[in-house]
Amino acid sequence: MPVAGTASYVGIIHGMDGGGGTGPDMVYYADLAVDVDFATDTLDGTVTNFVTDVAGFENPSGSAAVAGTVFDNGGTAGIGFTAAGTLFGTTGVADYDTTTTSGTFAGDSAQAAYGDHISDFAWTAGPNLGTTSLSDGDWNIEQ
Repeated sequence: MPVAGTASYVGIIHGMDGGGGTGPDMVYYADLAVDVDFATDTLDGTVTNFVTDVAGFENPSGSAAVAGTVFDNGGTAGIGFTAAGTLFGTTGVADYDTTTTSGTFAGDSAQAAYGDHISDFAWTAGPNLGTTSLSDGDWNIEQ
């Protein structure tokens, strides 16, 4: 894994119904863009272009800011991040929040990374007001 320099990655984050939420079942896909600074072991980026299976929230506008770190995960280069932002559908508004539960770089020079996550959509307006949809899944990015 690099110890200096920066790299930009693009890919996708995907969530499936996580069960146990009080809101509607949620499956989603979105674009994930991440910039990593290997000298400071930090990263930032955005989650954009959401597509969901919830009526009135199929293509919500808005984005989520990504922030995180790069770390030694027992001899393997690990990556962890959170993302948060507000999304606006035609009939509902939700605060999106995701955390990585695990992530790993791939390739000799960290050409890609992948992992899994837990995501919540806390409904702040519309027919699902006051409920939360859980949507856990995976993410993949590459240079």
